[in-house]
Amino acid sequence: MPANAVYESMDICDFARLDKLMKRHRPDVIIHLASLLSGSSEKDRRVAWQINTTATLEILEQAKLIPNCTVLFASSIATYGGELPELLTEAQPQWPSTL
Repeated sequence: MPANAVYESMDICDFARLDKLMKRHRPDVIIHLASLLSGSSEKDRRVAWQINTTATLEILEQAKLIPNCTVLFASSIATYGGELPELLTEAQPQWPSTL
């Protein structure tokens, strides 16, 4: 990890704290890894939506306020659903079978 990297552990849905952290650190890059996987999402769809969608949108909106801020958002292969070819391209259709 680079010497100037900062790791913050928090409730991703605490938007007031997110706002404070973004203003304090003014990051060049945000590596956003918070999410619920398929099984957990199926158990509580509202919480999954809040974490996976609403919180991600909030991070993107916050990043827009910082010049040249880049957001790296990791996803999972579950977004494709079903059988997959050996090589996935950007044009691969996404038809998830779960939330």
